[in-house]
Amino acid sequence: YGMTSTIIGVGWPWEWAFLIQIGLVLVCILVVIAIPKHRLNIRGVIFNPADRMRVVEGSHEKRPGYFFLLKQLFKSKIYVLASLSFSVLLFVSTGIQFWLTDYFINVLHVNQTTVNIGYVTISTTAPTTGTAFGGYIMHKIGGYENPRCIYFVNALCIIGISCACIIPFVDKFAYAAVLLWGTLFFGGSMVPGLSGLILSSVRQ
Repeated sequence: YGMTSTIIGVGWPWEWAFLIQIGLVLVCILVVIAIPKHRLNIRGVIFNPADRMRVVEGSHEKRPGYFFLLKQLFKSKIYVLASLSFSVLLFVSTGIQFWLTDYFINVLHVNQTTVNIGYVTISTTAPTTGTAFGGYIMHKIGGYENPRCIYFVNALCIIGISCACIIPFVDKFAYAAVLLWGTLFFGGSMVPGLSGLILSSVRQ
C-alpha cells in the first residue's frame, strides 16, 4: 500500500506499482528455491507428502492425480468458503489500494499531499495491527479449530463491510479515513482465522 501511494504521489505511471511488486515476488521465489532442503525441517521431520497420500485401486497403489485431489478439496465446504472469502478480501484490498486515493482527490477534493500522507499511515497501521489483533483473539478462543472461530471471522467480516459501505455516504475526509482504517483493520483481522480454517479443513 505504501509503495503504491508513494509511486502515485511522485507522479510515476501506476503500472510501476505492478512491475515493482512482481519483481519483488520473483526475488522472494528465487530466495525460497535457493534454501537447502535440510533447512526446510517442518515439525522435526522431512517427508515427501506424495508418499503419504496414495489411492488404492484393486491390488495396486498409485499416487492420486491432480483432479482427484481437487475433488477432495471441493468436498470441504469450509475450505471452499474460506478460500473464496480470502479471494474477495484480497480483491477488495487491491481495489482500495489503487482507487481510493483518486476518490479522495477527485470526489472529496482533498489535497493530494494530505491524501498521500493519510493513506500511507492508514494502509501501514490498519492491516498490521488488525492481523495482530485477529491472531491474539484466535489464541484466546482456543485456536482456529475451535468452532467459535467461524463466528468470530463472520463478525469481523460484517464490521469491515459495514465500514466500507458507509464511506460513499461520507463527505468529510476525516470520517472517511477513519472508516477506511476500520475496513482495513477488520479485513486484516480476518486473515489469521481464514488461514487457520483453510489449513485445518484439509486433513491430508
